[in-house]
Amino acid sequence: DCRLLAETKTNVAHCIGSNTKAAKGVAPVALLRSLGVNVGLGTDGPASGNTLDLFTQMRMCENFHKNTLKDRSAFPAKEIVKMATIEGAKADLVIIETDSPNMFPIYDPYSTLVYSAFASNVRDVYVAGECLVEEKRLVKEDLMDVRMALKEKMERTKFKEMKALT
Repeated sequence: DCRLLAETKTNVAHCIGSNTKAAKGVAPVALLRSLGVNVGLGTDGPASGNTLDLFTQMRMCENFHKNTLKDRSAFPAKEIVKMATIEGAKADLVIIETDSPNMFPIYDPYSTLVYSAFASNVRDVYVAGECLVEEKRLVKEDLMDVRMALKEKMERTKFKEMKALT
């Protein structure tokens, strides 16, 4: 299967949080990458991975793969950041603020992103050149409107029993 993915130039989204939560195992990412397959990190959405936090996925990816391969030098932070950024979205840009206490000191920016950063450190987000988050605020949507729309949709599903979402 890995060779077929390489031959067909298939891109792979590695959703480590979702896969491990569902006990699906750990994808053979080292093998895929050695065969030239482009592997980016994904979250698989909050319903199956409980988070859209790519920083959590970076730490999980690094930890699970080092453990699975029994190789502490596998998946260095710079490679994890590459998988979380350029491998998954060539036209997107995320700017991380470094003023928060968890971001200091920065000896190696890649290690800081993998081991210290959280979603709350994201300052700006551009997708295909369009600014969607600026100074930690949604540009095109009001967060409360998004929450209310989601709550209304959830009321029409089995989630309606979960009253604590307001």
